[in-house]
Amino acid sequence: MNNNFNSLFELMKNTAADLFSKLQNMFSLSLFAAKEAKKRADNYYTAEYLAGAFWEGDDGGLGLRDHQNLNNNREIVINCVKENGLALQYADYSLQEDEEVVKLACTNNPEAFQFAAEHLKSNYDCVKAMYAINPATFEHAADAIKNDMVFLEELAKIDPERPFKQYLSDEVSKVYGEGPKSPGP
Repeated sequence: MNNNFNSLFELMKNTAADLFSKLQNMFSLSLFAAKEAKKRADNYYTAEYLAGAFWEGDDGGLGLRDHQNLNNNREIVINCVKENGLALQYADYSLQEDEEVVKLACTNNPEAFQFAAEHLKSNYDCVKAMYAINPATFEHAADAIKNDMVFLEELAKIDPERPFKQYLSDEVSKVYGEGPKSPGP
C-alpha cells in the first residue's frame, strides 16, 4: 500500500511540476505579449497625441516641436503632417527631403512647401506635382523656377486661370505683363 501511495505521490508531483512549467511558460508568453501590446499602444497613442496636439497650438507643429526625439520617425511624421501640414517644419531634414512626406503635408496645407528641402523646391517635377495638388504651393518654389517662362507656360496648361501670377517676381511681371498666355480656344 505504501508503494501505491509513493507511486501516486510521484505521479502527482510530476504532474504538478509539469503543470507549473506549462503555467510558467504561458505566463512568460503572456507577459511578453502584454509588453509588446503596451509598446504598440504607446506608439499608437504617441502618434495620436502628436497628431491631436496640433489643434492646441497656432504654430501647427506643437507635437513634433515638443517631442524632437520623434521627428525622424517617418510613420509618426506622416501621421502628423496628415493632420497639419505645417508640422513639416519640425520634421527631421531627411523627412523634409522625402517627396512623399512633403506631398502629404502640402495636401493638408500648401504653406508646408516652404519647409521642404531646397532641392525639392528647385525640382521642376516636384514643383509641378505640388502645384497640381494646390497652386498656392508655387509661392514657395525656388526663384529660378518662378522666373522660368517655359515652365510657367506648362503650369498655365494645368490651370488656365494662372493662380501662380500672384507669385511672379517683379522682373517677370514687368517684362511679361500679365505673365504667360494660357492656351486658349
